[in-house]
Amino acid sequence: MKHTITKKTDGPITQTDMARVFGVSQVTIHKALTGQPGVSGQLRKEIVNLAANHGYRLNIGARVMRQRRTNNISLVLSATESSRSSLPENLLRHIALTLEAHNHRLMVAYFSDEQLTDDTFVPSLLSEWICDGLLINYNVQVPTRLQEMLSHYRIPVVWLNDKKQRSAIYPDDERAGYDATRLLLGMGHRRIAYTHMSIKPGAHYSEQDRMAGYERAMREAGLATRVVGMVDSESDHGPLDRARRLAKARETCESLLGDTMNRPSAIIDYGGPSLEPVVRTADRLHLDIPQDLSLVSFSQQSRSAGMGIAFMQVPESEMGRLAVEKLLEIINNPEAPLPNQAVPFTLHSGHRLAPPSPAFSG
Repeated sequence: MKHTITKKTDGPITQTDMARVFGVSQVTIHKALTGQPGVSGQLRKEIVNLAANHGYRLNIGARVMRQRRTNNISLVLSATESSRSSLPENLLRHIALTLEAHNHRLMVAYFSDEQLTDDTFVPSLLSEWICDGLLINYNVQVPTRLQEMLSHYRIPVVWLNDKKQRSAIYPDDERAGYDATRLLLGMGHRRIAYTHMSIKPGAHYSEQDRMAGYERAMREAGLATRVVGMVDSESDHGPLDRARRLAKARETCESLLGDTMNRPSAIIDYGGPSLEPVVRTADRLHLDIPQDLSLVSFSQQSRSAGMGIAFMQVPESEMGRLAVEKLLEIINNPEAPLPNQAVPFTLHSGHRLAPPSPAFSG
C-alpha cells in the first residue's frame, strides 16, 4: 500500500504526521521506529519505509532530555599502550550482542593516561561522550587517580579482566589453575610442573593466580610443587630480541624435559609465549603428548595452531554478557552494591590427556 503525507507545516515529517496517516497513536509510531515490541511486522515495515522515504530521523536529543538516558555505553581502552587493553574478539562480540539485546549501542573510546587522570576530563566523561556508563578494559597499570575520580564522581562503571574492590568482572584464574591440577591429580599424576615465561613487575594478576591455584592443589595433595620460569633474569624483563627470549625458553625446557630421572609426567602451562617452547621441546625429545607428557594450557593458540593441546577456556563470552548486564544494573540502581564476580573457565581436553606412564608409578 502506498502512503502519502499531508503535513500541517513546511517542517520535517513528524511522528504525529505518520500517526495521522496510519490512524494509530504516536506511541505506536515511536515503538515501530525504535524497534520496541507491540507493533505487527507488516505495520512496522510500512512505518519504517514511509519514514525513510521522507527522510525522517529520530530526535535523539529530545529523547535524551526526556528520559535522561542515551542508551549508549562506552568501552574504554588505553591509547597509551595497546598491550594494557588486550581485547579478545569474542569478548567484544558478546559485549556488543548483549547491548543490542537490551536496545543499547556500543561506543569504543581510546583515552591516554593524561586524559583519564585530568581533573576536568573525567567529570564530563558521560556528557562529552553521550553515554550512560563505562566498561573499562585495562588489564594492567590502571591509573590510580582514574579509579579515585570515577568513585568520587559516582560514574557508573564495570571493570573488565581486572580485580578491583568492586564492580569487576574477571576470569577466575586461581580456580582454573586449581581445577587443572586437580584434574591431573585425579588421573594419577604426581610429578606435575607449572611453566610460565616470566612474572614481570606489574604483570596481570592471572600470572600469579594461575600459579597459586596449582600450588594450592599440590599442597592439598601433599606433593612438592615445581614452578619453572623460562625467562627469569632481571635483564630479560627489558626489550630483548624475541629470538633470544625464545632460545632461552627452549634451553630451560630442555633442562626440564631432558632429565629422565626427574622429568614431570604432566605440565600446566600459563599459556601465551611459553606454550610453544614446551610443545616443540617435547617433540624434539620424541615425547608423545599425552602418552609421555600430559599438557594443560590456558592458551587458545593450542587449538588454533593445530596443536590439539588440552586448555582451560577463558570465559570471554560470559564475561561480555555479565559485564553489560551488571553495568545496566548499576545505571538503573546506582545505590545498589555490585560485588566482584569471578567467572569460571571451561576445560577443553579432547583426547589429549592420559594417565602417567608406568615409569612414573613411583
